[in-house]
Amino acid sequence: MSDPTGTAAIRKSFTAAMDKRWNTLRQLVIEAITSPDIDILKLVQPTVNSIAVAHSVTFSSWLSEAIRRVILSDNGWMNTHIDHAVFKARQRAAKLAGVSIWDKHGARSTVVENHSRLLARSELKGIAAVVEQQCVREATLGVLSNKRPAYIARMVAQRVNAIGKTRGRMLVSWIIIKAFSNETLAAFEEAGITKVGSIPEKVRKVLATDAASSDKRGEKSKAKKQKKRRKAKRAKPLLVEWLTAGDDKVCDECQDASDDGPYTLDEARDMMPLHPNCRCAWVPADDARFAAPERLEE
Repeated sequence: MSDPTGTAAIRKSFTAAMDKRWNTLRQLVIEAITSPDIDILKLVQPTVNSIAVAHSVTFSSWLSEAIRRVILSDNGWMNTHIDHAVFKARQRAAKLAGVSIWDKHGARSTVVENHSRLLARSELKGIAAVVEQQCVREATLGVLSNKRPAYIARMVAQRVNAIGKTRGRMLVSWIIIKAFSNETLAAFEEAGITKVGSIPEKVRKVLATDAASSDKRGEKSKAKKQKKRRKAKRAKPLLVEWLTAGDDKVCDECQDASDDGPYTLDEARDMMPLHPNCRCAWVPADDARFAAPERLEE
């Protein structure tokens, strides 16, 4: 199961929306730095006005306003995707737990929705602050080195991509899985479920050229898994806690965490996502639909 959460479409749409905003900012930066409307010399010589024009502003203040307008001004574009993930989580959890759910998206706002929105907003502000600092730094260094505006614009634009766009994509994956996980646990708690296990995602097969570098870690992880499974076979009754693909496509970190289950709801909170781009999902610990084959045989 490559994406146990089933949120791929949400993350794809959210990522596209995030990329669009950072691409817009990048283009504005290029146009601004190469335009006479911005006196970039004021970055290092704020008192110099010999070449200033009537509507000139410092690059720093201009960039701050551009980021506020393009990236931070409207929360709705993020909220829509977050709310969709929360709704999907509740649908899935209700189906697994056999409880009812409202039948219309957005019928009520949940605590998870509100907290996830605030968290996403805070994280995006943090990314934007770093982008601003790094862009001003690149522009200032360019001016000090007497670089041409086109060169400075290119270096600043690279910072927008490397920091804003890259971290924005990581934020999308992280907040969607965080919201999905928290809402799943909340729904399970409402249904009276007290222990949960996880479904680890699949990852690509390790190529022969990659295998050597992971041998030591793999041997340690394998020994740990075998020890736990031997111990589990001696314990009765057994709790169901994970479903794997039965091959080498399962992420080691996620598989280890899954093997260490089941978890109480309190233990499970804030565990996911386990790593960047993690897409694992919680399941009821006593649900035989997600039992490992060797456990079903006992």
